[in-house]
Amino acid sequence: MIAAAAIKTILICIGTVFVLHSAVLFVTTNITLGNFLVAFLGAFLLLYGIFYGFVRSRLPLWIRIAVFSVLAAVLIFIVFLMIYGSADSSTGKEDAVIVLGAGLRGDRVSRALAARLDKAADYLEKNTQAVAVVSGGMGRGETVTEASAMKKYLIEKGIPEERILTEEKSTSTFENFVFSKEILDSYFNGIDYSALFVTNDYHVFRSVLTSVKAGFGSIGHIHSTTGIYYLAPGTLRECIGVLKYLIMGK
Repeated sequence: MIAAAAIKTILICIGTVFVLHSAVLFVTTNITLGNFLVAFLGAFLLLYGIFYGFVRSRLPLWIRIAVFSVLAAVLIFIVFLMIYGSADSSTGKEDAVIVLGAGLRGDRVSRALAARLDKAADYLEKNTQAVAVVSGGMGRGETVTEASAMKKYLIEKGIPEERILTEEKSTSTFENFVFSKEILDSYFNGIDYSALFVTNDYHVFRSVLTSVKAGFGSIGHIHSTTGIYYLAPGTLRECIGVLKYLIMGK
């Protein structure tokens, strides 16, 4: 009885935190799949905790084990994504930096995107020969393209405008790389060049796979750390993104 009561309390507490977090996310950020996933997971855990006794008596043990095995697998995979993405592979001498887009609030970069741009700006200040490609089209709730907002942000950070190339058509990670490669191929005009990309730690794994699919034979990467505020929606959405990549190949 004590163990059951403890499990019920833990489920209710975790579920409540996720539900409240999702409510704040819906108010302060754009409507995204990640926010819905946080809300869904929170509601599931909360209801499971509230009706724990009923569920335990009605559902077979194997179903309950299967459900929590899936949740455990997701958690383990998220840990893998974070560890993998934290290991940068830049030489510091690349010719180009691709900054992958993320959400805007109207015409302003989100905190997650600002973190990526700060990392890119630091790199560009150290490697003054490199050019940047800011990559991202216009999504729901955005009044300008992500690329234009990103370019403005880098200029305000002191990066010369002539070192910033814009890619404003992409709506996915795959398109980020495909369209950015077209721009860089044209910019370097047939000359071999090296490149790296910047994104959040949890997004690095899929981005590496996608970059190869898009035609980059070898590409480095540096990561920006994800704040705890965006951790749940970002990582949950990324799990869906990796699953989609495995099914569709992009």
